[in-house]
Amino acid sequence: TPAASSGGKENHTTWSFGISAVSSNEYTLSFKATMEPGWHIYAQKLESNEGPVATTFSFGKNIDFDLSGPINEPKPKRLYDKNFMMNIDYHEGTVAFETKVVAVGSSRSPIVVAIDFMQCNDTRCLPPQTIHVKFDPTTLQAMEFDPLANTESTTPAGNDPFKMPGVDLNNPLNNCGQEKENYGLWAIF
Repeated sequence: TPAASSGGKENHTTWSFGISAVSSNEYTLSFKATMEPGWHIYAQKLESNEGPVATTFSFGKNIDFDLSGPINEPKPKRLYDKNFMMNIDYHEGTVAFETKVVAVGSSRSPIVVAIDFMQCNDTRCLPPQTIHVKFDPTTLQAMEFDPLANTESTTPAGNDPFKMPGVDLNNPLNNCGQEKENYGLWAIF
């Protein structure tokens, strides 16, 4: 049975995140993916970019931290995939990615990361997905968030895939330039 993420898309991977202080200016960011049985995600480096989408971690601009360190991952499994006609490196079950970041000043602004990944099983692949994570070094908390809604959430907003957190369709911010006019039935004559 396919699981649904908060966006209403089919999803077979659950992500969890953590941040810990190694010292007063160094932090470890952790990203843990747990796949349902039979599903996998791809490693960060693949033989070619003409096959599946590799798992990537893209950091948002942050002048308070050196974000250039590598993202470590366990050794992936490798097999020849006849659908992609290439060797593929992948992870199944639970996999933990980790990186260290170093503060370059006294400020500690949140660290934002976008994770792109692709889920496949033996018969099909889902379209690539992107999730966004915010790590707060001052509170040592990490949370998934929707950059379009500008809200932070660790749980889906109910079971309705069409409801977006932070958006109230009954109370719009403006009228988009359209004035509502009340003509009644005489407007058709």
